[in-house]
Amino acid sequence: MNILVISENLPEEIGGMRLLYEILLAYTGNDEIDLICFEKEECKIILPDNIEFIPWTKATYYKKNGSPFYKKFFIQKRLANYRRYVVKAQKYDAIVGFSYHNLAFNFEGFSGKYYNIAMDSAALLFLRGLINHTDIKLKLACLIRLLQVIRTEKYVSKISTCSYTVGVSDANMYKYLFNSNAKYVPHPYNPNSDGKKAIVWNGEDKLRICFAGALSHFYTGELLVEICNEFINKKDEFNNKVEFFFLGNCYCQDSLEKLKKAGYTVNTCAYAESFEDYLCNTHLLMVPLMVGAGTKNRVLNALSLGLDLISTSIGVENIQGVKEQYIANDAEQFVSQLRLRLESKKLFNFSENEISELKKYHSGNQWKKLFWNEIL
Repeated sequence: MNILVISENLPEEIGGMRLLYEILLAYTGNDEIDLICFEKEECKIILPDNIEFIPWTKATYYKKNGSPFYKKFFIQKRLANYRRYVVKAQKYDAIVGFSYHNLAFNFEGFSGKYYNIAMDSAALLFLRGLINHTDIKLKLACLIRLLQVIRTEKYVSKISTCSYTVGVSDANMYKYLFNSNAKYVPHPYNPNSDGKKAIVWNGEDKLRICFAGALSHFYTGELLVEICNEFINKKDEFNNKVEFFFLGNCYCQDSLEKLKKAGYTVNTCAYAESFEDYLCNTHLLMVPLMVGAGTKNRVLNALSLGLDLISTSIGVENIQGVKEQYIANDAEQFVSQLRLRLESKKLFNFSENEISELKKYHSGNQWKKLFWNEIL
């Protein structure tokens, strides 16, 4: 059986494309698999033995007058450009698209089955944005993007034998909105966390609170600002008990400056060489997501490292073993959950057994059992 995996980006051992790398590692069959990535000519990481990277120019050719995909499907111009590429697919029995839009290319001479590793549902993401945002401009942007991705996901669902997601609600969107076959497969944890452990809080030192990644207005809405305001207004209660660590770009720089003026210690870092090592220097991860889909990798990483967690319900969906002490859906609830820890001098991080169960459930082997074994 000849299989082609097509992705927009290259797999990564560290970074946002770790999931693709884990899925490729989970393959243990004897069939040959070719991997191509959009306009990429070289893959620098070592792939499993049965997987061969094919340069983009060798696997495809470009048609200047491609089909009018942009007008037909009301999608962004990037995907319209995809339709101008033709993938030489005659020899393949199955094509696996990593992220739904990678099945939008023209596949020449292909008569086999398509499989869609959607990861999450873009339609679900923008639907939640449309519902949860109060800013009218953000609502309008979400509506436009929702109309775009619905058409694309509908097209991909129609041609795919099955869509695989890392979210239960995402799979249900494919099933019920697009009337297609879809399955949930747990998101694998990052093995880079193995052998690492978050620092222990003794109940007396300042509690180190971390905010990490995707802290844009689109994902957090006004919640992050509201949480900062709660701490500013309650500085007499919390000033000498907590300090903050912000990893990644944060849109509300004004709020961080106000936290500093209120007397808090605020540490910022635009980029960390090791996400796991950065997290291990903190005690608790706060995840103020108002919009999201699929599984949040930073939450999975934090729990596997033994950090405590306070998050919205969206932030912890699809994660094994979530505790009620982790859930807070508005700024006051975030502060209340934190107060519970400070007053009891106790964190609610996973025990060693709970971490083992988390890693077992979120293992790359799930993709071997629930994906590769099904399509081969």
